[in-house]
Amino acid sequence: MNFIDSEINKQFPLSSEEIKLISEIGFMAASLGLSEQSKGIFKGLENIRGKSAFIYIGKALSHMLIGEWNEALYILREEGLRVIPESNELKLYLALTLIASNNYFFGEKILSNILNNADLSVEELTLASKIKLNVDANLIINTKPVHPENLLQD
Repeated sequence: MNFIDSEINKQFPLSSEEIKLISEIGFMAASLGLSEQSKGIFKGLENIRGKSAFIYIGKALSHMLIGEWNEALYILREEGLRVIPESNELKLYLALTLIASNNYFFGEKILSNILNNADLSVEELTLASKIKLNVDANLIINTKPVHPENLLQD
């Protein structure tokens, strides 16, 4: 569905800046532990915006931040990457989710594959570097799942 042509957008037209602001509120809600509110925000964005990587990432983060790893993995793999298989951003968040949920081998494999083979944007390279630099220090000594925010700290 094209956002510009959608019936919802015709009734409630939103600019790209407004969509970005709403998505930032969704990410903030997820990071504050307001998972249900975050899920609702991203579901609403999905209804008016259609399919895009940031929506799947937001939906997955809503689950990750409360330890619902399987749900987050499902959203990234089965929903996001099935629709946008070329998205490096989705692949990076899939790697992050796998690593944070103690599936280190598979997460590291995806991360290494992206770093070695993908043409990354500056933002994607920054995210990949943060994950790569932090996972080794955080997960070598941990035996339980790691909060995803801890893997992204500078």
